[in-house]
Amino acid sequence: MAVLILDTTGANITVKCTQAAKNADTLIGETSRAFAGNSRNSIRGRKKSRMVVANLLTTAQEAAIQAAILNGAQITCNGDVLDSVATICEVYCTNSKMMNNITDQWEMSLSVFEV
Repeated sequence: MAVLILDTTGANITVKCTQAAKNADTLIGETSRAFAGNSRNSIRGRKKSRMVVANLLTTAQEAAIQAAILNGAQITCNGDVLDSVATICEVYCTNSKMMNNITDQWEMSLSVFEV
């Protein structure tokens, strides 16, 4: 099971992901054509973008994640979802809902963008 670790002011929040998807990386730089027609590449790096779904979170865990990512705050993220490399990310909650017929269990969808 994939794991995303959010480092928030010294307290780590471990999110066990039931689904994780890699979106297309954002390129830093550009590719263009020279006057002669050959390709000119000035790409200096790539920024990762991930979509994560976490199930069976308690109300306290859901509230802690919501507080950590409030207003798109930039936080340190780690875990195998990000290839086990600690990086600064913007994390957004795209969906948070209580699971049917299960008390105190939440499902969250998060979008993670490397800064």
